[in-house]
Amino acid sequence: GYMETFYTEQKVLRGNSQAKFDYGKCFNYFKNTGQKINKTVLKSFYTDGQYMNRAIYSNTRTSTGRMTIASGPQILTAPKEIRQFIRPSSSSTMIAQADFISLEPRLGRILAGGNPDKDVYETIGKNVFNDKLNRDQVKKALLPAIYGAGHRTLSALLPHGMKAKNVINELRNYLNFNKIVSEKREELQTNGAMKNYFGRSITPSSDRDTVIYNNWLQSSAVSVALLGFNQLLEKLPYAVSLFLIHDALIFEFPKNKEKEVKDFLNNGADIKNLGNFPMSYLPM
Repeated sequence: GYMETFYTEQKVLRGNSQAKFDYGKCFNYFKNTGQKINKTVLKSFYTDGQYMNRAIYSNTRTSTGRMTIASGPQILTAPKEIRQFIRPSSSSTMIAQADFISLEPRLGRILAGGNPDKDVYETIGKNVFNDKLNRDQVKKALLPAIYGAGHRTLSALLPHGMKAKNVINELRNYLNFNKIVSEKREELQTNGAMKNYFGRSITPSSDRDTVIYNNWLQSSAVSVALLGFNQLLEKLPYAVSLFLIHDALIFEFPKNKEKEVKDFLNNGADIKNLGNFPMSYLPM
């Protein structure tokens, strides 16, 4: 059942265009500020003209489908600051970044049968912890709940009397963690692999609960992001994809279309059989 989704993913991954880039200013920025950047990564952005080579993406080099760059500017491993040197191709266009808002925890709750509000973290703080945890505390608590890391850091952040173990268990109940892990482990034992929501086959690196869960969730989220970006590019045909950064898209569009772009992102992408996934807007 994954084939149709796979073709849409490839359409988005292969559909980006060359980006205009000010390499001189970029080089001087990292030289003058002393901020570290890998020399090979920096050189991948080099252009002797105005446009860089096009970034060539793949989502078949990793088990979960998390994207990598086969060739071209290594934006996935470059510092965020490098993005400020991407330039519009003309004076009538502008560049912006679209990000899915809290994609993985939102998808995790949806796949557990819930319908989260736009701000997932605030919703969890209110509904699960009766406002005893603020947004930042909930966000940090989800790391050990989903990925199995950061228990000590979480303990130091929690209000007096709240135990990290109990908070993590509450969040896992909210995400239906144990049931999903049990089902996916059974798939692994029977078939030697498990499938994400869309049917992509995954072979996790271990059979630890958190590895099984986060591989399943991450892989499903990759597909949601690419399906959502496909909607953006189809419904806003004047938008030109420049770079994909996991659950973010850097794209160029006419300045006079900015309101339409903002409205689309605010309304979000509707993914079949799952629901709505809102996106944020950041002009560059």
